[in-house]
Amino acid sequence: MTDAKVTLVSEATQETQTAVTGPTGTYQFPLLKPGKYSVTVEKAGFRRIVDRSEVLLGQTTTINAKLEIGEATQTIESSERTIASNRRRQHCLER
Repeated sequence: MTDAKVTLVSEATQETQTAVTGPTGTYQFPLLKPGKYSVTVEKAGFRRIVDRSEVLLGQTTTINAKLEIGEATQTIESSERTIASNRRRQHCLER
């Protein structure tokens, strides 16, 4: 899904980063510090997705999120999970 707004928030510092998905539905948050993060993905006409994860050092992480048609006020939340990362986080959105 192209042009979806992605917001990353560090639970420890409340530091916020934003990105927009590209033509293939991917985006990146490079050089993340280890810790717990909340990722929100939203686009007009689709339900908002909130993902909570813990980032660890080690390898690149890919998380696939599927936006569902619905009201922007509806939110889909996923449970917290631990993921390994080489200080880079990449997400892919399915169409």
